[in-house]
Amino acid sequence: MLKPIVSLLFTISLFLFSNILRAQSTETGGLPYNPDSDSNGIIDVNDLLVFLPYYGANFNPEGAIPIALGGTSATTAAAARDSLQLSSIQDSTIGAEQYAWVSQSLRVQQEFAQGYGVTATGTYAHASGTNTTASGAYSHAQNRLSVASATCASAEGEGTTASGTASHAEGMLSQATALTAHAEGYNTDATSSYAHSEGYGTLAGSTAAHAEGYLSDA
Repeated sequence: MLKPIVSLLFTISLFLFSNILRAQSTETGGLPYNPDSDSNGIIDVNDLLVFLPYYGANFNPEGAIPIALGGTSATTAAAARDSLQLSSIQDSTIGAEQYAWVSQSLRVQQEFAQGYGVTATGTYAHASGTNTTASGAYSHAQNRLSVASATCASAEGEGTTASGTASHAEGMLSQATALTAHAEGYNTDATSSYAHSEGYGTLAGSTAAHAEGYLSDA
């Protein structure tokens, strides 16, 4: 008669332990749960009898989970960051805004998008500001409405476009659309390879041409 009872208790124990998160540990008061209630190194019928009165109760995690069991051994967020070697990152709230502060060096190993409505889709691209796009590999777009769409292209200012490989556009509404072209100022265009335009409304439209000043063309 004793053997069927032991077998039944063993079956019940398996069911109870499979639902362990629904019960409250009497030994730790929370996580991590230790089913060996008498600490004899064996989970046996005696441990099950201690556990049975708590079946169906709410589980209220308390305390700290050791690192060996997948926890941080910490009871506060600051201590957890230290355990995970993330002590250089801190959180804070200023007004209605939430911030993360980095007190040491920060390394981003993939694309980096910072600001509002920004897109960084190129390999290791960087976009910052408002509505900027860095879609070329290793490209950089910053400030407002700037686009860097070619490999190693760089666009900064407002409404600038760098669409040639290794091209650079800066200022406002300037465009560098050819290989290593450079446009700077207001509404300047460098549309041929190695061309350079600067000033106001200038155009460098031939290979290696240079235009500068006011409404001048090369």
